[in-house]
Amino acid sequence: MLSIKQSVRLGAGALTLVVLASSCGDDDGAESNASETVVTAAADVTTEPTAATTEAIGGAAATAPDGAPIETVTVTDATGEITVPITTEGIVALDEFTALNLLSLGVRADTTLVQFQTGLLEPILEAEGLALEVGVPFEVNLELVASLAPDLVAGVPLPAIVDARDQIDEEIAPVVVVDFFGTDWRTQLELLASVTGTTERKEELEATVDAAIDELAADIEAAGLGGTTVSFLEATAEGPAVGGNDRQAGEILRRVGLERPAAEDLDGTGVEPISLEDLADHDAEFMLVSAGVEPSANDSPLRSEDGVKAEVFYWDSEDVLGALAI
Repeated sequence: MLSIKQSVRLGAGALTLVVLASSCGDDDGAESNASETVVTAAADVTTEPTAATTEAIGGAAATAPDGAPIETVTVTDATGEITVPITTEGIVALDEFTALNLLSLGVRADTTLVQFQTGLLEPILEAEGLALEVGVPFEVNLELVASLAPDLVAGVPLPAIVDARDQIDEEIAPVVVVDFFGTDWRTQLELLASVTGTTERKEELEATVDAAIDELAADIEAAGLGGTTVSFLEATAEGPAVGGNDRQAGEILRRVGLERPAAEDLDGTGVEPISLEDLADHDAEFMLVSAGVEPSANDSPLRSEDGVKAEVFYWDSEDVLGALAI
């Protein structure tokens, strides 16, 4: 039986949208630095190059260079129903979170446009040998994307990506827009797995995550810590915020048998800001504060707040299990 700390650290390696080491065959050593991503419906796979399919993949004939039909899939992304080729090659990621999610599925984007520029994600991608293009934050360099001649382009719905989506789709390659802001991590990976043909890999990741959470839950129960109250807040430069119960943190805390304060009982995957005056409503035996990817989060007024009785821990991602290991 693992100790609680050991079990938490195991979970930290497995639980993440990006189980990086597992994409290379090692689930236990991965880092978690990702956030939430993606919306999808049931996929309809076809290999027939119909007129609709030809139009959906940018007007090019739906055949491979050797003349064989290209396998396509119809999914619902953040912009609606789309038909795209199923491929693990020739992919351009329009942001680093999409590249990380692809990597967790064993898929390496040929090139990644670095949009968020947090300094947290770039070293992970570079260590995995991915090519990064650093330009103006939150802008899409269409000339660069075109020069890469991708077979598929994927990104999250940042305004610049949404604005460029139709032009990329019509002139360069099919585009998948992954809903970064409103869905849980399992749904997030489902879309990318559908368009890369890696559903089996996605299911293996889910099983690994579930096993790690279940093992941690058993250790917490055995230690008599079930029901311990844990406040989970997300720090920003403007102050603390509360994430919904369906975000990664909410799911983990619930499943391992820990309780959040009543003020944090929020449905969904959204984030709601709270005032410093309301911090008393979030009092708990422990408080976890995620610095997220906000570069100025270290200056959050929450760090100097004296009105919270709980012991407060900070870390630089939503690696909730890893944070509990402290």
